[in-house]
Amino acid sequence: MPTKILGLLTLLTMSAPLLAQNQTVADLIAPYPLPVQYATASEDVQVAYIKTGQGETTLIFVHGLGSYVRGWEKTWPAFANSYQCIALDLPGFGRSSKGAYSQSMAFYRDAILAVMDAENIQQAILVGHSRGGQASLYTALENPDRVLALALSAPAGIETFTEQEATALRNAYTPETYGGMVEAQVRYSYGLNFHVWQEDAEPWVADRLAMREADDFQGFATAWVKSVGGMLDSPVYARLGEIMQPVWVAYGAEDQLIPNRYLHTTLTTEGVGGLAKAAMPQAEVQLIPDAGHFVHFEQSEEFNSRLLMFLKTIQ
Repeated sequence: MPTKILGLLTLLTMSAPLLAQNQTVADLIAPYPLPVQYATASEDVQVAYIKTGQGETTLIFVHGLGSYVRGWEKTWPAFANSYQCIALDLPGFGRSSKGAYSQSMAFYRDAILAVMDAENIQQAILVGHSRGGQASLYTALENPDRVLALALSAPAGIETFTEQEATALRNAYTPETYGGMVEAQVRYSYGLNFHVWQEDAEPWVADRLAMREADDFQGFATAWVKSVGGMLDSPVYARLGEIMQPVWVAYGAEDQLIPNRYLHTTLTTEGVGGLAKAAMPQAEVQLIPDAGHFVHFEQSEEFNSRLLMFLKTIQ
């Protein structure tokens, strides 16, 4: 073999591990079921989303803390025959850009509106889960003309926290401790989202473990931690009476995350639902049996059926 060719092969072999390391979270997680598009929220913020369906009305699915587009994979397909369906990755998560972002509710609102603007959507129904539910509420409060209605799955923002409680929550994790979770800890944290573990959620765990090798994984871990502060810094409960749109709220009867079991030992999930109803008298609040925090995934058929009934009431 010529010396030059041998030298080139040696160089490629030596550099292969370095090339393999140059991967992002988007490279390492499993492909999405539909083509990924991007909307520009600001100069350095690209919001990834998928789009499908048909209909005059658009549903925009906004995921919760640590989740991504795939968190809705049992939801949007049930509505694509009658509605245009868009599921997005909030910045810092999934295939959206990672960076030194605020992770505030205003920041998430801007991401949601960026997708709407990219698709020339004036109004949409926001379907938000957990942290995404709070972001959807915030968007409705700050930009009511852009939100036709709200459908919320186990939304954050209803349960409130004192300053002391908020400090405890902020200090619970750092990017290093969250990012450094071993597989057993990752599986435990995912398991808390369900009443009974769903094998269909196993790919999420695989993605979460795979992304630890990504160059921008620290950006994801930082986004996760800062998101907790973002929720605490932008409480919405005191303003919920300003929301005039139709609202539908569903909680899983066996939710282990809302309310916070350590800080609010006497509050129940049903009680949180009662707080939502008290703040938004027009809201339809439902408790779905045999479901945890990912109520729309664990009891997808029941959730989708009830959500469809609500959507049919919206003019």
